[in-house]
Amino acid sequence: MAKTTQKHFETFKAECEKWVERYGLKDWRIHYFHKEALDGCMASYSAKILDRVASMFLNPDWKKTTITDYDLKQSAFHEVSHLFFSRIWMLAMDRFACERDIDEEIHVFIRTLENVLWHENKS
Repeated sequence: MAKTTQKHFETFKAECEKWVERYGLKDWRIHYFHKEALDGCMASYSAKILDRVASMFLNPDWKKTTITDYDLKQSAFHEVSHLFFSRIWMLAMDRFACERDIDEEIHVFIRTLENVLWHENKS
């Protein structure tokens, strides 16, 4: 079992911040922690969606034998993507959510992904 270091944490946090910026999640207050992730995962997030407050966790103990920058960056992308989709998750769980709200949120995702992925790769 490998242990994450402070350098690993800094890489994870920097990659999280990169994706927060690219996804335009500027209306969130995000805290970063180098401590046990939820459910023993390599990394996790928790959020108070209506308050726009989130926590990102990098687990100090990984079940892998080696930890690469690729692993850390992919974990950061994964957790920030959860945050990006958190509002649609909240709407899906709300039995009173209306179709218009869900459709609007889906279009928020589409426009953001167009700006992040499509416009970046146009050639």
